[in-house]
Amino acid sequence: MNVLNIEHHPVTALGVEKLFKENFDDITYYHTSDGENIPSILKETSFDVIVLDIIIPNTDIHNLLIKIRNKQPNAKILIFSHYSEGLYAMHYISLGVNGYLRKSSSVENFVFAIKMILNGQLYISNDLVQKNMDTKTKKFTGNHFETLSNRELEIFGHIVNGISMKRICNIMSIEQSTSATLKKRMMQKLKVNNMVELVKLSIINGY
Repeated sequence: MNVLNIEHHPVTALGVEKLFKENFDDITYYHTSDGENIPSILKETSFDVIVLDIIIPNTDIHNLLIKIRNKQPNAKILIFSHYSEGLYAMHYISLGVNGYLRKSSSVENFVFAIKMILNGQLYISNDLVQKNMDTKTKKFTGNHFETLSNRELEIFGHIVNGISMKRICNIMSIEQSTSATLKKRMMQKLKVNNMVELVKLSIINGY
């Protein structure tokens, strides 16, 4: 099984490699720390599983996911991140990923998530399923921030995690004018008028 881990923290990358090699057979493990050489890697090797974080240096995550799906439609993709599952999971699943797992999860959950996506199933935690289940209709309704576009959601996540607008522009590969527009639309949709209200909203919703 060919596995690609796109991870810029060396210790986390080593841990992921160890988990795969200890829990799955015939693993060929590939690792890259940023997005610059991902196109060539995808061109040279066909992957069964791709594990990546939301934040990758020199990489627009949304464009990367589109490239992966275009070049390797059969690859199973797991987002493995410290960012809130409740905030991000359903948005990234809508972009074609097969599962979302927090980095604070147990070894057992990591192995279980990989096995699920390899079997053609989506992986999200039971807590997220319950959080998004309408108690009356029992229908899956999505999260509280479902009115935000993927770009607006990304701006929100970066801001409430204390990342400056200048760095956000570098991370997302966008101009300052674009980031300002996204921020304005995001705050309008969430009906907040300033950063204090935005942070309070994130705390109330557990993000």
